[in-house]
Amino acid sequence: MDERSSILIVDDDADIRKVLYLLLHEKYAVAEAADGQEAVAYMQTHPETDLVVLDVMMPGMDGFEACDKIRAFSNVPILFLTAKSAEADRISAYGSGGDDFLSKPFSQGEFLAKVSSLLRRWKQYRGKPASTVWTFGNLEVDLSTRMVRNAGETVPLTDTEYSILEC
Repeated sequence: MDERSSILIVDDDADIRKVLYLLLHEKYAVAEAADGQEAVAYMQTHPETDLVVLDVMMPGMDGFEACDKIRAFSNVPILFLTAKSAEADRISAYGSGGDDFLSKPFSQGEFLAKVSSLLRRWKQYRGKPASTVWTFGNLEVDLSTRMVRNAGETVPLTDTEYSILEC
């Protein structure tokens, strides 16, 4: 059975949550939170969530703090969606554990592309060990870097060849 990916939308603006819900609900299971504290509580009780779309400027716990708290127990992808667009804001977003950043106002197409990309990578790599190296005689396969070496020499592989080897 192919289950729909689940997305948590976190924004204190109900209108923004409604727009995002309308963009996503036909393809994804969508939940909403109105602030950072509610988002952290939701993630603690719903660890199966596949993506968090997180605003920065919210009363109480802002998005950076919420991201930091979520990162304490989850590696779920986090897409910051915010009116703050200065370089320092983007650096803070990535520094707090965010995976991507999109400034408001945003294009529907770019938003949906980022959502799809983050979900694809999450589904592909979730649960894989972070730094496992398989060794078979002289052959080494590093799962974290996707590098293959034979007797110490790097073996160039296409993505398809690497996927076949990994299987």
